Amino acid sequence: MGLEVDLFEEKVPSDLVCGICENVFLDPVANACPHVFCRACIKKRLSRHSTRSCPICKTQLISKSHQPSVDLKRRLLNLVINCSHDCGGRFPLAEFPEHITYDCPNIPTTCPNRAKGCREKVPRCAVEWHLEECEYRLVDCDACSAQVVYRELLVHQKRNRCLEKRLKQHLTQEFRRVNLDVIKHRRQVDRDTLRLEVDQRKRFLDHFRSKQWKQPNRRSPPRTAATTRSEPSRAFFLTETASCETRPQTTGLTQDGVIYNCTKCSKPFRPDNNHNMSCCWHPGVR
Repeated sequence: MGLEVDLFEEKVPSDLVCGICENVFLDPVANACPHVFCRACIKKRLSRHSTRSCPICKTQLISKSHQPSVDLKRRLLNLVINCSHDCGGRFPLAEFPEHITYDCPNIPTTCPNRAKGCREKVPRCAVEWHLEECEYRLVDCDACSAQVVYRELLVHQKRNRCLEKRLKQHLTQEFRRVNLDVIKHRRQVDRDTLRLEVDQRKRFLDHFRSKQWKQPNRRSPPRTAATTRSEPSRAFFLTETASCETRPQTTGLTQDGVIYNCTKCSKPFRPDNNHNMSCCWHPGVR
C-alpha cells in the first residue's frame, strides 16, 4: 500500500520500509511493537483474525495505533521522489501530495461532465480537449438555440421539429430580403431612367439652340395688325423660364419662309414652322 522503492532517487533506509507491503511508508503508524507500518497495511492485517500478529517480531497487534516518532517522519518527508505518473517532476516527499493534487499533468481526473453521465477518466492535461469531444457536453441547437446534451441533440430536434421550423423561418427571411432587393432595384431603375430622359432632352435642346443660332439673322419686318396675334400660354419645357405677364406681340411678314425675331428672347423663328423646343412666347402652332 506504500510507495514503490524504485521511485526514489537514493536508496531508502530499511527502517523507512513497511514490513507488510515492503514499500516506503505511506501514512505510517506504530502499534504494540516498536515496528512501524503503513496505516492501510495494518488495518488490512487486523481485519484478518488469523494474522493479527506483527510479521517481524510476531507480537500480537492491537486495534488502536499511534503516531511514530517525529525523527522518523522528518527523515521520511525529506526523501527525494520522482513523480509516479512520468511527468518528470522531482521533489521531496513532503511536496508529493500537493503535486499529485494540483500540478501533475498526467494524473487521471474525472470528466467535469460526470454529473451529466460521463464516466471517462482523462489526464489533467487533456481535459480541455476531452470537453470539446465529450458526448455529454452542452451544445446549442442550431434551429431553436436551446442548450441540450450533445448525445441527445438529434432526439431533441426530431421531437420538437426544430429543423422544419428553422427552414421555414429561413425561407421567410430570404423571401423578404429578395423583395427588398427587387424594390430597391426598381427604384434605382426609375431614377436612372428619369435622369437619362432629362439628359437626353437637355442635349436635344442644346443642339436645337445651336442650330437656330447658326441661321442668318434677318431684320424683322415692321409690325402690322395682320401678323399680330396672341396665343394662350403653355407649360415651360425643362430649363426655359418666362414670367406670367401678358405675352408681347412679335412683328414680321405673313409670307411663308420669313424669319422673325422674338422681342422677348431675341431669337429667330418661323411662325409657319414652330415646334415645342422654341421659346414659349413665339407665335404659331406648338
